[in-house]
Amino acid sequence: MRAAGASVLVLLAAPLPAQALTKAELALVGASIADLSSSDAARRLAAIDVLADHAQRARAQLEPLLGDRDPAVRHAALLVYRRAPESADPGRVAALLSDPDVKVREAAMLLLADLKPEGWAKTVSALLGRESDVRVLRQVVVALGASDDITVVPALIDALEFQRDDFMRGKVAQSLTALTGESFGTNLAVWREWWKATDRVLERKAARKSQEESEGKNQAGAKPR
Repeated sequence: MRAAGASVLVLLAAPLPAQALTKAELALVGASIADLSSSDAARRLAAIDVLADHAQRARAQLEPLLGDRDPAVRHAALLVYRRAPESADPGRVAALLSDPDVKVREAAMLLLADLKPEGWAKTVSALLGRESDVRVLRQVVVALGASDDITVVPALIDALEFQRDDFMRGKVAQSLTALTGESFGTNLAVWREWWKATDRVLERKAARKSQEESEGKNQAGAKPR
């Protein structure tokens, strides 16, 4: 009886499959998609609201919008997904980090930071070396500072070297401090020396952990006499 009760609880906790859109909803979604390219800002915003409300059940209609020829539509689709991130495909979003339109790149970066898929911070950190727009760079630096992923520290330190804008250098320093707890400001040499020493410590810790896990597996697999 206990096992049966557990099965019932699992079934109750499992998410229900998304219901198909009704004909009326399909018509509404279709009209809203058309309004995403409207020159009327109010209509675009209303369309985003409607699509966000139906995002979970309208994935088949929404996903192609990320590849639309019109950058305004791609941008609007990302705004829809920011309202309903559980419906977004992280891989499709990451691909838009290289979009030719700056608004699309910024929205894709912010959505990826919302989704936080495995390895997202490393993916976003690659923008530090290739992104030309200051607005996008600022969002990248802030997101990395809040990522709790110390593996992006080298990319941020490199950004201190090639970034000439004092405001951006200050933002990079803030993110480095948020990640590491160290306050070296924009002193590139000190940050490099600190990371060199820290990286060696992290490598030793990783090696020790790997050895302990290996020994644990060997002990678990050993047959008792």
